[in-house]
Amino acid sequence: MAKRSEFSFSIPATVRSTMRFQHAQASVNQHTEIVTACCWTPENDVITCSDDNTIVRWRMDGEVVGKVASVDTFVTSVDWVPSVGKQGADMFVIACTDGTFRIMSKNGREEKKVQASDAGAIISLKWNYDGTALVTAGEDGSVKVYSRSGNLRSTLANTGSSIVHPFLTCVFNSCVGNAVYAVCWGPDNDQILFTNSKNLVIKTIQVGRKDIQWKAHDGPILCIDWNPINNRVISGGEDRVFRVWDGFGRQLYQSPVCEHVITSIAWSPKGDMFAVGAFNMLRLCDKTGWSYCRERPKCGSLMDISWASDGTQLVAAGGNSSTLFAQVVDRHLQWNKIEVIEMSLGYGFLIVCTATQCFIYNFQNWNTPHIFDLRAAVNFILQSECHFITVDNFHGIQVYSYEGRAISNPKFNGMHVEFLHRHTVSLSIDTVSILDHSDRKTIRSFDINTGKALPITFTHSLDVLELALSHYGPSTDRKLFFIDSNRDLHLSRLSHKGSFKLQAQVDSAAWNDSSEMLVALSDAKVRSIVSCE
Repeated sequence: MAKRSEFSFSIPATVRSTMRFQHAQASVNQHTEIVTACCWTPENDVITCSDDNTIVRWRMDGEVVGKVASVDTFVTSVDWVPSVGKQGADMFVIACTDGTFRIMSKNGREEKKVQASDAGAIISLKWNYDGTALVTAGEDGSVKVYSRSGNLRSTLANTGSSIVHPFLTCVFNSCVGNAVYAVCWGPDNDQILFTNSKNLVIKTIQVGRKDIQWKAHDGPILCIDWNPINNRVISGGEDRVFRVWDGFGRQLYQSPVCEHVITSIAWSPKGDMFAVGAFNMLRLCDKTGWSYCRERPKCGSLMDISWASDGTQLVAAGGNSSTLFAQVVDRHLQWNKIEVIEMSLGYGFLIVCTATQCFIYNFQNWNTPHIFDLRAAVNFILQSECHFITVDNFHGIQVYSYEGRAISNPKFNGMHVEFLHRHTVSLSIDTVSILDHSDRKTIRSFDINTGKALPITFTHSLDVLELALSHYGPSTDRKLFFIDSNRDLHLSRLSHKGSFKLQAQVDSAAWNDSSEMLVALSDAKVRSIVSCE
């Protein structure tokens, strides 16, 4: 067996732990009262809502565009309807303290007002990932689902309970139960996570599936988020602790006790990190929970955090009427002996994407890059020996040559670009394979040159978590490994149906770039290096 040092496995470049936030806020606050909510638009502008009854639009650089609207009540939450395909969304929704939510056009016109509660404020609301349903939660303890047009579909839960008066024998059916401070959707749009005092509850929309509830904190939970990429939940509350959970309620991380109450928390879109907000504190954390950095902005309690779609910056709503913008800086990528700050480096090429352009550098000549324009912010990049792909929410998957020429645009019906990440898309010199998110047991492969689907679509018996194509050998013998939900490593050929199991309890695996070799890690140790010839 050859030594490991003689091989160059296609392990992605790693991000250094020096990554941190660089934050900025205007010297004069645009709002005059506490900023309660914020979100991003499809054009990468920002919407903020305040107790001064105004809704303001900002550019991504922190410059004010202008006031969008004035409302006759206080806004507690805001969310822009997700874009679907190439059609940009042109409306957003706000939750209000008078028990209503209001559907607003992008110009600030109120399209519809819905009385969602007669017993208190609506505290939190979220669109599902395809923008077809809206969930609301509030002071009355009810969790409700509405259609895109604002029609009530169902009341999923109510934390109100019957109260027995200590001096009377009668029972009062009280709607003053535990207020639901936060709510969000699960990865498949079929589950909803919400707070219930110290508990977290995962409620399934489909009938017949059991709900999950567990005690998550020692005080009321104020903020939660559930990432569709890594299927992890984060939560924070009045016990001054934030925690990381898996999708079944098992704790993965608990932070030390912070100085102040955790008031906001949010995953980055890619699921590789998250941000935590408290009084004069903004923390950047790895997906496992440990901290990259802690910033001390003078902004009061951060009431809401929202990430941009490319995961490079966020906006936060300040309790002292400020709006905080923060960028992720000092991100180091390393390949062989070359180190860069941004994007993707491999196979002798450096790919750098800004918000509007893509730069392709050859390591033999750094001075003359190939440059072409982009129409949307790139979510991530994958490289192979002859091609690379960009993934964005507008074009989906786009294959390019290293001269910057567009080759193809592989796609299929029901492809959710926002759920794609490096573990569910793989690129070789002639093929791209994609996990079908609508059926996580199915892997679809496409010819790079034409963008057409290959005749064989692979379907496994369990959900697939990770996949990768081999780089070596002819296209007729292209191989694919995948890791399923049992953490079993399987190997298959694209030209044949079926697969065989190589290893159990696998954490990760990688192909060698220049031979038919595969390395697998199990229990954080190298268990086997196998030849797949």
